[in-house]
Amino acid sequence: MTGVDVSGKLLDIARGYERNEPLGVSYMLGDAQNLEGIEEASFDGVVCNMALMDIPDLDATLRAVARVLRTDGWFVFSITHPCFPTPALGWTQRVDEELGREIPNYFAEGFWRRGNPEGVRGKVGSHHRTMSTYVNVLARAGLTIERLAEPQAPGHLAECVPGYRDVPPFLAVKCLKPDASYALAGRREPAMGTGF
Repeated sequence: MTGVDVSGKLLDIARGYERNEPLGVSYMLGDAQNLEGIEEASFDGVVCNMALMDIPDLDATLRAVARVLRTDGWFVFSITHPCFPTPALGWTQRVDEELGREIPNYFAEGFWRRGNPEGVRGKVGSHHRTMSTYVNVLARAGLTIERLAEPQAPGHLAECVPGYRDVPPFLAVKCLKPDASYALAGRREPAMGTGF
């Protein structure tokens, strides 16, 4: 098992855990957008937890993942749900006490940062992408979706953000890398804006 991160400080913390409780994990400094130094078709699986939305070049990242996976390999990732929260997500309390969602500008993709400097999104920001962008980039990389999950917020998170009782804050996806005869990599997309 190999852990890759662009942050030397986070790798030092992870290596400390490995020294205290050896699990056979090696760590390397690297960029998920190219996974330089990792051989082609060298892994059975790749996991990316809560990071794809923080990486600027999604296309390059998913091509790199597909490159290092063996045929029939799997890719599992979790992200903040692309539909909730969007950069302009807001919660309003209506007169009848019902909590309402405001989700303007869902289609406005790009980098954003929350106004709260103490929160994760206030510190590191995020790259908002629509659900269709994620699905289409996975297809271009030759990865097929096997399963999706939209877990409900656990108790504490739902208490902190009551709206998360009604909408999923996260999206988890399992993809497979089929053999080359099945993969969609390299196919040209139609010129229409919808991709159909």
